[in-house]
Amino acid sequence: MLGCSRCGSRALRCIRSRRWSRRLLAWLGFEWVECRDCGQRGMQSLWMFSQLGYARCPECFSLELSSWSERRVRPTWGQTLKIALGGRPLRCPRCRRNFVSFRPVRKPVSVPRS
Repeated sequence: MLGCSRCGSRALRCIRSRRWSRRLLAWLGFEWVECRDCGQRGMQSLWMFSQLGYARCPECFSLELSSWSERRVRPTWGQTLKIALGGRPLRCPRCRRNFVSFRPVRKPVSVPRS
């Protein structure tokens, strides 16, 4: 899982840049992120091969997602088109972002109680 190199927190946010070199790295799977807890900035690799097939939040890269209803949230025309093509409306509870993804949602891992 992605985490801060200084404090270990998973509360990261993506830093969007206008530099072409950083945009190229983003296309290759490397994002510049900032820790929301300590402010540390750095580059993180998004290539976690065991989790590539699952939907993830485009803002904080969280895999813990829920769904949203079109009755409660008014989707954009792009989101409406993706839903019509078979996309799934998803919501990230961590950063509260609504988006549409064609990938399946990862089932939460349950920890056995002893």
